[in-house]
Amino acid sequence: MLWDSHSRRFAVRAVLTDLEFVLLGGIGGGLMAGLLYGPFYGILAGLVFGLVFAMVRRFVQPTEPKEALSPRGLLVSDRAAVLYAALAGVGTGALVGGFLGGVVGGDEAGLVVDVGGPVQEGLLGAGMGAVVVGAVLGMIVQANSASGRFITVQLWLALHGRTTVRLMSFLEEAHRVGVLRQVGAYYQFRHASLQDRLAALASAQAPGPVRAASP
Repeated sequence: MLWDSHSRRFAVRAVLTDLEFVLLGGIGGGLMAGLLYGPFYGILAGLVFGLVFAMVRRFVQPTEPKEALSPRGLLVSDRAAVLYAALAGVGTGALVGGFLGGVVGGDEAGLVVDVGGPVQEGLLGAGMGAVVVGAVLGMIVQANSASGRFITVQLWLALHGRTTVRLMSFLEEAHRVGVLRQVGAYYQFRHASLQDRLAALASAQAPGPVRAASP
């Protein structure tokens, strides 16, 4: 396989995305723990969260379009990836939060909320960590997934009256009656002339610049 410029750009983009996940997890989680429990535990938590975020990015990432059997299959795979990422965040947040709350404790750090003892503090820390880290990691993966982009575009077009809310069902019906054809994870117009005609109609209906009246 030739290492051409396209491959290099793809590799650089993948590394930058990995670093983005590491920085988001490491700096975000480390800063939160550091403010509550001090620099040492902040660095420790940052390393743990950075590692977990990197692993999620590398092993629990949305499906590439070429790997999906159908457009709906792509969305289902992406939603599963988001769920796995959120569960990884829940587990990691619960472990780190439980350790900081139950083992380290909050007395020396100035956390004066007394909930009854180390067990209760550990459970409270685990619950808080699970909710925060799970939500953050799930939303990050959702924002980088095809299903997340699809939902955003679908809602935007529906709010502006451009398409139906149930866009996928509409596309599947158009494919069933022969207007669209399926190519891997994509739908395409079966006839290019129909696509050109619809594009021409959309251009004709688009509002143009207002011209000043001639004197």
